[in-house]
Amino acid sequence: MIPINFASHCEFAPDGCIFWATAQPTGTGRIGYGVFAPGRGQQSVNAHRFAYQWFNGPVAKGMVLDHTCGHRNCVNPAHLEPVSQRENVRRYWESVGRRRPPRGGGGGCGGSVSLYLSTRSGSYFSYVNECKKVC
Repeated sequence: MIPINFASHCEFAPDGCIFWATAQPTGTGRIGYGVFAPGRGQQSVNAHRFAYQWFNGPVAKGMVLDHTCGHRNCVNPAHLEPVSQRENVRRYWESVGRRRPPRGGGGGCGGSVSLYLSTRSGSYFSYVNECKKVC
């Protein structure tokens, strides 16, 4: 059984997602992911990673967890799949309905999308610079 202090932060959706309902970090490249501190004095971890490891054991080295449901704040272990970072990024671009743009960004009308590696967390995140003109 999952710890009560974890379960108290969860909201259950009809589609099977279990959403992390507390505040999420900002400005760290992890926007949208819940954070959980297992106990006093213990290091905080991503809530979805904690849930996956609680039920399935450790994530293999070099692997990340992909939210197969597409919701970053879902902590349902059945919606999490260990994949390589490359595969996770590929699936992201596929889910937004386009291929990854070429290096240097470029979405045909002056906007750009860039993918960054956060040196702080070691994870990837995207930044979108929207178009300034009507296309």
